[in-house]
Amino acid sequence: MSGKNDNIVATGFDQSIALLEKSDSVHCVDIEEDQIQYGMFLKDLIEKGKFDEFLGQMNRTDDFADVYKAEYVLRNGYFSSDNERLDRIREKVKNLTLEKGDISDAIKRGGFNKAYLSNVVGCFGTGYDLLVKLMNVLDEKIPEGGLVYASNKRAFEGFRQEAIKKNDIKDSFVIDTCLTNKSDEIQKVDDNYIMSIKKSNYGWDPVIYAKSSK
Repeated sequence: MSGKNDNIVATGFDQSIALLEKSDSVHCVDIEEDQIQYGMFLKDLIEKGKFDEFLGQMNRTDDFADVYKAEYVLRNGYFSSDNERLDRIREKVKNLTLEKGDISDAIKRGGFNKAYLSNVVGCFGTGYDLLVKLMNVLDEKIPEGGLVYASNKRAFEGFRQEAIKKNDIKDSFVIDTCLTNKSDEIQKVDDNYIMSIKKSNYGWDPVIYAKSSK
């Protein structure tokens, strides 16, 4: 979902780092201070070229390794599958910024053409009200053709359609079927691997929206 001249607002540190490889800049937002500190720690590892330590984070505690082993095998596989990937990210890591706060406030300031929302809508009890807040600022600030990614299509799209019917948001985004299908295929491969280890997964169901001209 990232490319040259893209300035992305995102949540999730590994995802933000991955997006940075092909974009101009990524601004990562989280509401938890300890998560921001951890994100700064990961950024520092890359900045200093400590790639082995960056890839070794799955082993930082025994509990962490047990709970997230499958996800981290996939994470490390992605970052190390191309021998030069982390070098390319290191060249641009100064363009990764981090902020403690509400991602909608960051979007409101403008300057982004893409947003990576992961599961912020639907996570920890968030839902309709947050979607309305986010979609209204995205409608105002994301330019035509800009993209929005969410990892939980069923919940996100359900809330979105409800909000459109209630006239709480404009119907100004359309599902990019091609990009969504590509994301879905990647997710299915990941899910099959996770299921082989954990016998369960998070049920991610990605969707990508494009800002329309209407």
